[in-house]
Amino acid sequence: DEIIFDETIAPNGWQINEVTIPTDAYTADQVLDSRYAALDFTFGDWLRLGGGLRQEQSDQSVVTFDIFNEGGDPVVSQLSTDDDFWSGSATLVFGDHQVRAGYGETTNRPDFKELSPAIYKDPLLDRQIKGNPNLVQAYLKNYDLRWDWYFDQGEFVSLGVFYKEFTDPIETVILPGASQITSFANAETAENFGAEFELYSNLEFIGRWWGEPDWWAKWYVNTNYAWIESTIELTEENSSVQTSDSRPLQGQSPFVWNFQVGYDDLDRGINTALLFNIFGESIVDVGTNGAPDIYQQPREQLDFVYAQKFGQHWKFKFRARNLLDAEVEVTQGDRTRRSYSVGREYQAAIEWSF
Repeated sequence: DEIIFDETIAPNGWQINEVTIPTDAYTADQVLDSRYAALDFTFGDWLRLGGGLRQEQSDQSVVTFDIFNEGGDPVVSQLSTDDDFWSGSATLVFGDHQVRAGYGETTNRPDFKELSPAIYKDPLLDRQIKGNPNLVQAYLKNYDLRWDWYFDQGEFVSLGVFYKEFTDPIETVILPGASQITSFANAETAENFGAEFELYSNLEFIGRWWGEPDWWAKWYVNTNYAWIESTIELTEENSSVQTSDSRPLQGQSPFVWNFQVGYDDLDRGINTALLFNIFGESIVDVGTNGAPDIYQQPREQLDFVYAQKFGQHWKFKFRARNLLDAEVEVTQGDRTRRSYSVGREYQAAIEWSF
């Protein structure tokens, strides 16, 4: 009665029509077998060496078909792989400092929806999305070098650099045409190079200046900042369609900053923290045929958590998400394509453990 009433019915009446399209249904399955082996060696208190091998055999199948045409030809996507992924690390320890170098290999497989040409609507972004049955899985190699200084019990400062190499990375793209359907495509290669800083420290040093060092020691700050330089190389097929020949990897922000201030009182059973996060603009959808890339603009998020034990078995928990309720803004060129707020979220719970 809120949708169909006199004012919404045309003079010639109304009809219910079947709008199912031939790719509205699919079946999918995946079998993944994995084997792991690792070795770890320690030489005195100054050197640790480690390494391992992960073998994975994956068989992934997605069959998209017309539910009203049993004799029709289905669209079949079949991915069968047999991979070896190596890893290794070396850690040099001297006093309160350590230097770690690491190497690792892994993969990123497309999920079922990304492999099926069935069109569905994203409920959050309000857009039509269509999978690509020709996708292949992506491969990643990661190199990192990190220095850590543990200047007190549980407190540390860390500085690291990393390099990531992608083969056949999967990106979100807009299909050519007026319908603005979002899909997925493999790029040729991509690279990420970056640096990261992290610090964890309690605030006892403030108490030494202002008094009550024991009380200030229950407070702590934890922050990390990452800067990432990203580049991508397109396949010949994609470079003829996509607008940008030189751009960052889709979904990769140029920076991410997290900051947390908290209070832990073990005697009173109180744990509470205020958490802040912000990230740089990132490509949501890759533009095609001259249309600019679509970016999500930076957005601040502030969360609060509180937990209080009482008795031997009970705990009260409270969490507030997105207190700033900053607007999500998606832009294309110099225009705002979409903006919305996701709202604040509050959760409270009583927990009993035994």
